[in-house]
Amino acid sequence: MPTRKKKFFTIPNVITLVRISLIPVLVYVFFRFYPEMAYLPASIYLFIALTDLLDGFIAKKFNMVSDVGKVLDPIADKLFLNTMLVCFAIKECSPLITVLLIVNVIKELYIIIAGGVLFSRKFIMSSKFIGRAAAFVLNLGMIIWFFIPYMEQLKAVSDAFFICGLVLSLSAAVYYTIAVYKKTGGRLPPKVK
Repeated sequence: MPTRKKKFFTIPNVITLVRISLIPVLVYVFFRFYPEMAYLPASIYLFIALTDLLDGFIAKKFNMVSDVGKVLDPIADKLFLNTMLVCFAIKECSPLITVLLIVNVIKELYIIIAGGVLFSRKFIMSSKFIGRAAAFVLNLGMIIWFFIPYMEQLKAVSDAFFICGLVLSLSAAVYYTIAVYKKTGGRLPPKVK
């Protein structure tokens, strides 16, 4: 029977940890070079986003899906996206970015706390299509936003993706809440020793 340590150190989980470790690098490059050289932080952001697709592909293709990965991967995504929203809120002072950040952080805290409680009781809810769609749309909006200094017209496109992504993200939170309620009958699973 595989140990907990072996379940943790899988290739997808290591890629996820690398993604998390690149977040401070992204923040530094953003504040150092944006907007004059916006393509630099945009390239790092795109690379991190692609590693998210890569670890998911490897996990499914080579049967490396683990309970730790089901929790660690979405946490990495939330840190990644919301850190960038904070950076843009500080640098750009955009009302939409600020609203998106506040609503998204509240929603993510709810998901993280609820997920942590369920995980401690060995109840795992893996990511579903609606959650992945929300992350994809928000990331696409973010990548487009990087290039607004080069083309102001991109702002309207990026804003549309942000609004759509936020609606999907909130829908995902409602979906997970309903799914957990149905599976548990509205009661927390018993604690596992």
